[in-house]
Amino acid sequence: MIKKKKIEELKKLEQRYYEWEKENEDKIEYFNKELRDPLNDFIVEVITERLDKDLNQEEIAKKMGTKQPVISRFENLGRKPSYEFMERLARVLEGNLYITIHGDYTLTAPKEYRKKLDLLSKTTGKSPQELMMLFLKQGISMNFRSPVPFTLTAEWYSPSPIPSKGGIFDEKTFEEEALPV
Repeated sequence: MIKKKKIEELKKLEQRYYEWEKENEDKIEYFNKELRDPLNDFIVEVITERLDKDLNQEEIAKKMGTKQPVISRFENLGRKPSYEFMERLARVLEGNLYITIHGDYTLTAPKEYRKKLDLLSKTTGKSPQELMMLFLKQGISMNFRSPVPFTLTAEWYSPSPIPSKGGIFDEKTFEEEALPV
């Protein structure tokens, strides 16, 4: 009963989002074309990660071997950073810098998925990037029918109406810690 109620709530939320999206189509288009910039996205990601780790600008600067005003200028887009600067910053925040000319085709897993991806990675021996590619391939092969339930096994990831007991997560885990839709 609870599961059915949550599904109904999610459907209502999804409908409200689509309505909002239609009402704000011009603003979204402006944002995507004019304001979205990989460097701005990187800066927001850095600030978010820094705050999540309860680090201030001075602590980041010290770990990088620089001064706090340098971090402030970077976060306020006061200067364009060098590749080396961004690489050091990523390492200090325990991340990896990844640059590509195929930006429209890259995917960064949202934070709420990372723990499960890491668990799958450890269990299967596949990297998170390999797992995301498998999920993408499977979604494409199924024409992205929604919802796309997966049976998560160490050997392969196949669609299934209910996660199998042999999978990495049991039914209870899927009910209590369902991935966001």
